[in-house]
Amino acid sequence: MKRLAAFTLLEMLIGMLISGLVVAAAFSAFRMVSMQHKRYSERSAALHQLIHFRHALGYDFFHADSVLTSDEQTIRVFGKREVAYHFTEQFVVRNDGQATDTFLIKNTVLHIDEHRSDWFASNYLIRDLRIDFDFGSGRLPFRLEKKYPAAIYLKHNFVQNDERN
Repeated sequence: MKRLAAFTLLEMLIGMLISGLVVAAAFSAFRMVSMQHKRYSERSAALHQLIHFRHALGYDFFHADSVLTSDEQTIRVFGKREVAYHFTEQFVVRNDGQATDTFLIKNTVLHIDEHRSDWFASNYLIRDLRIDFDFGSGRLPFRLEKKYPAAIYLKHNFVQNDERN
Protein backbone atom coordinates (compact mmCIF):
# COMPACT_ATOMS: atom_id res chain seq x y z
CA MET A 1 0.00 0.00 0.00
CA LYS A 2 1.22 3.33 -0.98
CA ARG A 3 1.20 6.11 1.58
CA LEU A 4 -0.33 9.51 0.59
CA ALA A 5 1.48 12.74 1.44
CA ALA A 6 -0.94 14.74 3.65
CA PHE A 7 -1.14 16.74 6.84
CA THR A 8 -1.97 15.12 10.11
CA LEU A 9 -4.87 16.30 12.20
CA LEU A 10 -2.47 17.87 14.74
CA GLU A 11 -0.69 19.84 12.01
CA MET A 12 -4.04 21.10 10.70
CA LEU A 13 -5.10 22.23 14.21
CA ILE A 14 -1.82 24.07 14.78
CA GLY A 15 -2.12 25.77 11.37
CA MET A 16 -5.70 26.83 12.09
CA LEU A 17 -4.71 28.14 15.54
CA ILE A 18 -1.87 30.24 14.13
CA SER A 19 -4.04 31.61 11.30
CA GLY A 20 -6.81 32.39 13.85
CA LEU A 21 -4.34 34.36 15.99
CA VAL A 22 -3.14 36.29 12.94
CA VAL A 23 -6.73 37.11 11.90
CA ALA A 24 -7.63 38.18 15.47
CA ALA A 25 -4.57 40.46 15.67
CA ALA A 26 -5.36 41.97 12.27
CA PHE A 27 -9.01 42.54 13.27
CA SER A 28 -7.95 44.20 16.54
CA ALA A 29 -5.54 46.47 14.70
CA PHE A 30 -8.22 47.33 12.11
CA ARG A 31 -10.75 48.06 14.84
CA MET A 32 -8.29 50.29 16.72
CA VAL A 33 -7.39 52.24 13.57
CA SER A 34 -11.08 52.51 12.65
CA MET A 35 -11.97 53.95 16.09
CA GLN A 36 -9.09 56.45 15.91
CA HIS A 37 -10.22 57.49 12.44
CA LYS A 38 -13.78 57.97 13.69
CA ARG A 39 -12.59 60.15 16.62
CA TYR A 40 -10.35 62.12 14.28
CA SER A 41 -13.21 62.65 11.81
CA GLU A 42 -15.57 63.83 14.56
CA ARG A 43 -12.96 66.17 16.01
CA SER A 44 -12.06 67.46 12.56
CA ALA A 45 -15.73 68.13 11.73
CA ALA A 46 -16.22 69.94 15.05
CA LEU A 47 -13.09 72.02 14.46
CA HIS A 48 -14.30 72.85 10.95
CA GLN A 49 -17.64 74.05 12.38
CA LEU A 50 -15.79 76.12 14.98
CA ILE A 51 -13.46 77.74 12.43
CA HIS A 52 -16.33 78.49 10.07
CA PHE A 53 -18.34 80.05 12.93
CA ARG A 54 -15.39 82.15 14.15
CA HIS A 55 -14.79 83.42 10.62
CA ALA A 56 -18.45 84.34 10.06
CA LEU A 57 -18.86 86.05 13.45
CA GLY A 58 -15.50 87.81 13.15
CA TYR A 59 -16.36 89.12 9.69
CA ASP A 60 -19.82 90.28 10.76
CA PHE A 61 -18.46 91.84 13.97
CA PHE A 62 -15.65 93.69 12.17
CA HIS A 63 -17.86 95.10 9.40
CA ALA A 64 -20.76 96.03 11.68
CA ASP A 65 -21.85 99.54 12.47
CA SER A 66 -23.20 98.30 15.80
CA VAL A 67 -23.53 95.03 17.64
CA LEU A 68 -26.42 94.67 20.09
CA THR A 69 -27.74 92.11 22.51
CA SER A 70 -31.01 91.94 24.36
CA ASP A 71 -30.32 88.77 26.31
CA GLU A 72 -27.55 86.25 26.86
CA GLN A 73 -28.55 84.10 23.88
CA THR A 74 -28.98 86.51 20.97
CA ILE A 75 -26.54 88.87 19.27
CA ARG A 76 -27.69 91.21 16.49
CA VAL A 77 -25.15 92.71 14.13
CA PHE A 78 -26.12 95.83 12.16
CA GLY A 79 -24.12 96.89 9.13
CA LYS A 80 -24.87 96.59 5.44
CA ARG A 81 -27.43 94.01 6.52
CA GLU A 82 -28.76 92.75 9.82
CA VAL A 83 -27.37 89.44 11.03
CA ALA A 84 -28.74 87.64 14.07
CA TYR A 85 -26.89 84.98 16.06
CA HIS A 86 -28.87 82.80 18.45
CA PHE A 87 -26.92 80.63 20.91
CA THR A 88 -28.31 77.41 22.38
CA GLU A 89 -26.68 74.62 24.32
CA GLN A 90 -26.32 72.36 21.27
CA PHE A 91 -25.82 74.76 18.33
CA VAL A 92 -25.57 78.35 17.11
CA VAL A 93 -27.91 79.71 14.42
CA ARG A 94 -26.84 82.58 12.16
CA ASN A 95 -29.54 84.30 10.10
CA ASP A 96 -28.76 87.17 7.73
CA GLY A 97 -32.19 87.43 6.13
CA GLN A 98 -31.08 85.59 3.00
CA ALA A 99 -29.69 82.39 4.47
CA THR A 100 -29.63 80.56 7.76
CA ASP A 101 -26.51 78.75 8.94
CA THR A 102 -26.51 76.26 11.80
CA PHE A 103 -23.20 75.63 13.52
CA LEU A 104 -23.08 72.45 15.61
CA ILE A 105 -21.12 73.92 18.50
CA LYS A 106 -21.95 72.51 21.91
CA ASN A 107 -21.99 74.18 25.34
CA THR A 108 -20.95 77.63 24.22
CA VAL A 109 -20.50 80.15 27.06
CA LEU A 110 -20.85 83.85 26.27
CA HIS A 111 -19.22 86.66 28.25
CA ILE A 112 -20.50 90.04 27.06
CA ASP A 113 -19.17 93.44 28.09
CA GLU A 114 -21.91 95.78 27.03
CA HIS A 115 -22.60 99.48 27.13
CA ARG A 116 -25.94 99.64 28.94
CA SER A 117 -28.27 102.54 28.41
CA ASP A 118 -31.82 103.48 27.58
CA TRP A 119 -30.77 104.74 24.16
CA PHE A 120 -31.01 101.26 22.67
CA ALA A 121 -34.30 100.51 24.45
CA SER A 122 -34.08 96.89 25.57
CA ASN A 123 -30.85 96.26 23.62
CA TYR A 124 -27.31 96.79 24.84
CA LEU A 125 -24.34 97.83 22.71
CA ILE A 126 -21.61 95.15 22.81
CA ARG A 127 -18.04 96.39 23.22
CA ASP A 128 -16.31 93.13 24.09
CA LEU A 129 -17.49 89.62 23.33
CA ARG A 130 -15.75 86.56 24.72
CA ILE A 131 -16.92 83.08 23.81
CA ASP A 132 -15.67 79.88 25.38
CA PHE A 133 -16.20 76.87 23.15
CA ASP A 134 -16.45 73.40 24.62
CA PHE A 135 -14.00 71.40 22.53
CA GLY A 136 -12.88 67.91 23.48
CA SER A 137 -11.70 67.84 27.07
CA GLY A 138 -11.23 71.60 27.42
CA ARG A 139 -12.47 75.01 26.40
CA LEU A 140 -11.23 77.18 23.53
CA PRO A 141 -11.53 80.93 24.17
CA PHE A 142 -12.43 83.40 21.43
CA ARG A 143 -12.58 87.16 21.88
CA LEU A 144 -13.89 89.99 19.73
CA GLU A 145 -13.60 93.66 20.59
CA LYS A 146 -15.63 96.35 18.86
CA LYS A 147 -14.40 99.92 18.78
CA TYR A 148 -17.19 102.33 17.95
CA PRO A 149 -16.76 105.79 16.46
CA ALA A 150 -17.25 108.68 18.84
CA ALA A 151 -20.37 109.69 16.93
CA ILE A 152 -22.28 106.74 18.34
CA TYR A 153 -21.35 107.68 21.90
CA LEU A 154 -22.03 111.38 21.25
CA LYS A 155 -25.40 110.55 19.76
CA HIS A 156 -26.04 108.39 22.79
CA ASN A 157 -25.23 111.27 25.16
CA PHE A 158 -27.37 113.73 23.16
CA VAL A 159 -30.31 111.35 23.22
CA GLN A 160 -29.93 110.86 26.96
CA ASN A 161 -29.68 114.64 27.51
CA ASP A 162 -32.73 115.30 25.31
CA GLU A 163 -34.73 112.73 27.24
CA ARG A 164 -33.85 114.40 30.56
CA ASN A 165 -35.03 117.85 29.38
